[in-house]
Amino acid sequence: MGFLDNTKRGFAEEVGLVIIFTALLSIIVFYQDMITKDHPLTQVLLIAIPLFFFITFFSIRVIRLALVYRTPVWLYMFNLLFVAMLLATGMTLANKFNVVNLIIFSATFSLFGIYLYITKNARKFKRFSIIVPPERYAILRSVMTKKQRFTLIFPDRYIKYLETGDKKYLDGDENAGK
Repeated sequence: MGFLDNTKRGFAEEVGLVIIFTALLSIIVFYQDMITKDHPLTQVLLIAIPLFFFITFFSIRVIRLALVYRTPVWLYMFNLLFVAMLLATGMTLANKFNVVNLIIFSATFSLFGIYLYITKNARKFKRFSIIVPPERYAILRSVMTKKQRFTLIFPDRYIKYLETGDKKYLDGDENAGK
């Protein structure tokens, strides 16, 4: 099994990464606020922490969806997020040009470039080599429980169904695929 896969360990990794990245982003805001003294700390953190939690949860969840369902289509959801992040960091840089804002904008721009390269070449990765028709996802979603959809922990036979389209895998048939 791989990183962020459809296992309990993958779900624990997802939760852990969300907490770690939210804490790191909050520490950066705290540190920058202590240096600049532009805003009261409590107001900045009250706004920033839920926003950072949402962004990290969304980002890691989309990556996990792409890895579990073995399709790069989920990764295309990042386009809007990255464009919004580039606009926000670009406007911040234009309003107050300093080294910190330049570094943040450069890092965001670099991450966007890496992301575009990965999504453009995603079919070259073995995990994303199979093209799954969208109707299989709809059928699989109707079979899965709410807990399975939220945690993305489900039997491997569901992945086999996505890859092959054989409905016997959904029923748990031992002779499926033979």
